[in-house]
Amino acid sequence: MVERIKSVLLIFLVVLSLYLTYQLWYGKHPAELIVEDIYEQIEVEQPRQLEQIISPSQIAVFEEEMFYLLRENESAYEVLWDGLSVLLQNTDPDLDQEFSSLPTEKEPCYTYYFDPLLPVGEETPWLNSALPMLIKKIEIHCLEESLWLSIIEDSEEEIYLIIKEAPYEQFMETVSSINLSSKLTQVFITESLVADLTGRQIRVVRPIYLSQESVYLDDLAVRTEQLDRELLLKTFFVDYSLARIIEERDGGVIYTDGDKGLRLTYTGLLFSNPQIENGQSTFSYNTALLAGGNYLSYHGGWPVGLRLEEVKLIRRARTSYYSTEWIMYHEGLPLFTNQATRAIFNDLGLVSYTRSVFNVVSTTDSSEKFFPAAPWTEALISALNYFEERFPGFNAELSLEAMSLGYAIAGSVTSMRGVPVWFVQLNGEKFYLSAETLILLSEEDML
Repeated sequence: MVERIKSVLLIFLVVLSLYLTYQLWYGKHPAELIVEDIYEQIEVEQPRQLEQIISPSQIAVFEEEMFYLLRENESAYEVLWDGLSVLLQNTDPDLDQEFSSLPTEKEPCYTYYFDPLLPVGEETPWLNSALPMLIKKIEIHCLEESLWLSIIEDSEEEIYLIIKEAPYEQFMETVSSINLSSKLTQVFITESLVADLTGRQIRVVRPIYLSQESVYLDDLAVRTEQLDRELLLKTFFVDYSLARIIEERDGGVIYTDGDKGLRLTYTGLLFSNPQIENGQSTFSYNTALLAGGNYLSYHGGWPVGLRLEEVKLIRRARTSYYSTEWIMYHEGLPLFTNQATRAIFNDLGLVSYTRSVFNVVSTTDSSEKFFPAAPWTEALISALNYFEERFPGFNAELSLEAMSLGYAIAGSVTSMRGVPVWFVQLNGEKFYLSAETLILLSEEDML
């Protein structure tokens, strides 16, 4: 009996040895875990803190009965956002105190819009003694010796804060340096204003401010960002020298290790890891903000003017993932590209990543005169006409989801330029119209 037990044990050990040897030589290693370890050592840029990741989508300033609009990559915008951010970080609010109304009926002197939403409360830098909230708008009413903050949550609930003494003085001193003399006055777009213009009811989904005065623009000379290819490859592959290289006819290069793939072109990059795309995402909103920012920092860095534009949790069947998207700004105007800078990720890691970042060199020809952009009224009517051509007989509710001037990146490898455009989004349909002629620009013509 003892000998039989010994024989069974010996056979078991031999089989186990053969199995472990096979796994050592041919088994699949958890590459994702190895890559995460490598990422901690190889960074294109140091990951950002939460207060450096999220910022207002726009700031409206009300001064001398006029509206002015500030956006990313403008010095006054940076000053105003820094002033509010510091104020919220150094304020210990008593949110149990309720007020029935504000002490003034005047327009707020500063209105901050947040899209994506601003997280405040515990585990954030802002109002960290308060319960967690997601903020869509903050209005600041400037009184003689105090500030009244009207904080509007995503649920539309409104909370008031009074800021006095030292925090008030620090904020006022910070914002006193801004200069709006070169800014154009704006009009706030309401549904009644649009109805009077177009003769139809159109729902205005987001706060939109557009210039009342003539805007003069010119083409921009742009070029793609210059990244260290060797360093970039190290952030995606454990050992990129073992990856298969495929050269494309258009000059693109593909690197693949059989599981992951990276395509580099003259306009940017596209990374895909389909092995983990069926995973789940259990991140909180704050964690997703940090994770998205980390992926951007690891794989190319966060250049000046690039703003986090969108954060979405997407659920499909039994999978879920976060999608974060960024847009480059030049002096407050967005640069529109055919390929977005976007990271898609779940609990298992980075599923896909596209990056298309262009830097402004100068105007195309300093001897050329800037041309006037068409008024916003004409641009909106033209976009509606193009919408009706695309969807004849459409009689459902129309929604104006976005509208602004900007630059569409177009041209060739040797001659890239930012073309001034009116961007209008209606019911999810995007229209890029030449800012001067209002001729429709196809997204296929954009880089």
